[in-house]
Amino acid sequence: MLDTFSICGFHLTQLGEFSTQDFSTISNGGQLFILTKPVFYLAKDGRLYQMPVGAQSDGLSVPNFAALFGRTPGGNDWAAGWFHDCCYRFSLQVWDGIAWTKWDSSQGRSKAASDAFIFECALVCGDTQEMADTLFWAVDKFGKRSYQVGA
Repeated sequence: MLDTFSICGFHLTQLGEFSTQDFSTISNGGQLFILTKPVFYLAKDGRLYQMPVGAQSDGLSVPNFAALFGRTPGGNDWAAGWFHDCCYRFSLQVWDGIAWTKWDSSQGRSKAASDAFIFECALVCGDTQEMADTLFWAVDKFGKRSYQVGA
């Protein structure tokens, strides 16, 4: 298993683990949030990712009608939304064994891979299978334009 402490300063010992789910952010108006400290994620495939200082998120932008399909308000999946926004906004970084690099198409970045991460991270954050399925469905069906513009 990857020794994460020497890379990011956190002992991430489980696949599917965030360094924290309490993010340090700034915001102006509560619509867009900006990280003031990096957050790390050890994915279930064993790769280490970083949401760097300056990464932006608008939270979970799931359509209200998703509640009809099991995506209820609340939950502790803020980190899942952040991670997904970093995927879409092209700010996510991956440890390549030597240095942090942008997670791009050469590293496996795609809309499908980004959307798979929101599902994985939602479950890691404690969402039920139904909530994670609905969250994935919403970004899969309605996130194409956001992915294309990096929003």
